[in-house]
Amino acid sequence: VYGAELHVGTGQAFASLKAAIAAAAPGDTISVHGGRYAEGNLQITKPLSIIGSGDPVLDGEFKSEIFTIAASDVTIRGLTLINGGRSSTKELAGIRVDAGTNIVLTDNKLLDCNYGIYLAKARDAEVLRNVIEGRPDKELNSGNGVHLWSCEGVHVAGNRVTGHRDGIYLEFSSKSAVEDNIVEKNTRYGLHFMSSHSSHYR
Repeated sequence: VYGAELHVGTGQAFASLKAAIAAAAPGDTISVHGGRYAEGNLQITKPLSIIGSGDPVLDGEFKSEIFTIAASDVTIRGLTLINGGRSSTKELAGIRVDAGTNIVLTDNKLLDCNYGIYLAKARDAEVLRNVIEGRPDKELNSGNGVHLWSCEGVHVAGNRVTGHRDGIYLEFSSKSAVEDNIVEKNTRYGLHFMSSHSSHYR
């Protein structure tokens, strides 16, 4: 059984991605058409595929996390996310995953987000071919490009990460693969792993 396809954009059924997410059933695909959308704090709590067409831009306006995923079987592909929120007490990200399985984040651009992609307790995830560009700032105030915390089986490959504190950071994570990434011009480390085991770095 295949899910329905919902369309977001000018002249489409939905003017905002938030409205389409609310209306979607588990397993649906949301196609986001080209344009600029002032949207953040997008909560994904069910299996969905969100696919960009024509380089759509989601602008968090420095107010909030842009995507927070608290579900399994979620794909986000082909979106440009800009101007994520900043906080001295929360690790806000362009895309955050909280305890999801089978997550695919591929071919996105994340520009000027405090943390680019943050995975917490994720299992069997793919982080592939994303461009993640931060704003070089004081080390205390900047986050990491790709951050894995307590994850297992994550594949991080073909990404380009610049301008963050650490480019790619694994913490309490295992059985993952980090390979073929270009990581440069970050303020601390290119690749940083702490208490992370049984993983492959190439």
